Amino acid sequence: MEKKSKFSFMSLSDWLAGVQIIIFIGGLFLLAWIVKQQSSIDYFDMRGTVDTFTLQTADKNLSDQDKQKMIERFNDALDQSLTQWAESTGKPIYVKAAVVKGGNDITADIQADIARRMRTQ
Repeated sequence: MEKKSKFSFMSLSDWLAGVQIIIFIGGLFLLAWIVKQQSSIDYFDMRGTVDTFTLQTADKNLSDQDKQKMIERFNDALDQSLTQWAESTGKPIYVKAAVVKGGNDITADIQADIARRMRTQ
């Protein structure tokens, strides 16, 4: 008579079923994470950024022509930065005033990118 051990090993089919369950649960968590990432919104403080730029420009002793050039550079940098962000994330960007609660404030990132673009122009 064969002696049975206290520990029995799972059969291959039991082991595969367990792996399938783990993969299925992992897939559900991944799907939930993707949905959450896509459902979050990004917002930007457009007014505060433009106001800060306006104050900084007003403090400089520039001719009207130089001010106009600086405004055009700022507008180009702002547009390029926002466009690149929206294209890279695949999400629209809302202005801060339109967001009541929640969301991801990207103002500091956009402002830093605008400053970088204006330095290189």
